[in-house]
This record gives sequence, C-alpha cells and structure tokens, in this order.
Amino acid sequence: MASTNMKQICAKCNKGGGIAMCHGCQQSFCTKHFVEHRQELSQQIDHIGQEHDLLRQDLSREENIDSFLVHIDQWEQESIKTIQTCAQNARTTFQQLHNQTKNELKISFDKLTQEIRDYRESYDYTEVDIIKWIDTLKELRQ
Repeated sequence: MASTNMKQICAKCNKGGGIAMCHGCQQSFCTKHFVEHRQELSQQIDHIGQEHDLLRQDLSREENIDSFLVHIDQWEQESIKTIQTCAQNARTTFQQLHNQTKNELKISFDKLTQEIRDYRESYDYTEVDIIKWIDTLKELRQ
C-alpha cells in the first residue's frame, strides 16, 4: 500500500514543509509565505473596498446628472433655433421662387392673351394655331 504522507511543497519557496493550504487557490505554503499570501489577499480586498467606495461616491453625485441635463437643455435650445432659422430660410426661398414663377407665368399668360386677341380680331388663325394655344395653355397649367 502506497503512503499518502507526501510532504507538501511551498508554492513560493518550493521547499518542503508546506503546512498551510489555501482553499481559494489550492496551493500549500510554509508559515512565512502563508502569512504573505494572506497579506496579499488583504491588500486586494482593501483595493476592492476603495474601488467600491469610489463607485458609491460617483453614484451619489447628483451634480453630474444636473450638468448633463443642462448640457442637453442647451443642445435642445440650439437645435430649435437652428431648425427655426432653416424653416424661415425655406419659407423665404419658397416665397421668392413662388413669386418668380408666378410672375414668369403671368408674363407668358399675358403674351398668350394678347396673341389670341390679335389673331381673333384679325380672323387670321388656323387649326394649327388653335392646337398650339391649347398646348401652351396646358403647359401654363402645369
């Protein structure tokens, strides 16, 4: 029957006599290195505690939220002003284009009116002229 009394080796110094077993990392340590191992774990948990406290402070700060909300409000107002300016420019451009088109249409219409009147008074028109005037009226309607 084989012996199960094998000495454990310290994970740090690789010497026999490992008398303490860490159930977290599953390693054996001599007394000196077991104390160091526990100190390292204590430092790690202290660091976690500090990070935890910093996060708690960050979560409790309301001024960060207020600052972001103010920034969003400013962005909203600037966006509204920009949109209003663009809308006013579009209205102005549309009105100018509409007036220009209407004036051009009126000039063409007045010219057609005079042409039809002149031909009618002189009785100097044919089917070709009538078709041309009908087509011109259709174009002006569009």
